[in-house]
Amino acid sequence: MIKTALLAAALALTAGSAFAQDFDVLEGNYFGNTDGSELTADLTHVENGVYAVSLSTTVPMVNDVPGCAGSIDGEVVVRDNVGLLTAPNELFDANSTLPAFSKPQCEIRLEFDDNYGLVITEEGGCTYYHGASCSFSGALEHEAAGL
Repeated sequence: MIKTALLAAALALTAGSAFAQDFDVLEGNYFGNTDGSELTADLTHVENGVYAVSLSTTVPMVNDVPGCAGSIDGEVVVRDNVGLLTAPNELFDANSTLPAFSKPQCEIRLEFDDNYGLVITEEGGCTYYHGASCSFSGALEHEAAGL
């Protein structure tokens, strides 16, 4: 009986420390609403500060005014709670002066805080991924916030 209790305690300690090592506070789903738009982010830890990121944005149609939606996926390196997601700007035109076309890369800054928050700032070149009426910018909260 004592051997069984000791074995169970040892297994519990081993499992607990393995779980603690695998837990990543940035990983998970984030949700936010800004000015009627819905913004979501899904982060999965890959290795050594590298995360697979999936962002989506939606603005619903209101009173016959068209909405919009879009998404982008990629990998980002997070250092000191900041990362930059980049992707080719498929609308890039080196001769254009319009912001949607003049940047060769879609750039999206991700800033994490210690309270399960994520602020996403689209820095330009991303219109191809969501249309002219949407944006990837906004403040989001991790699904585990408040637990």
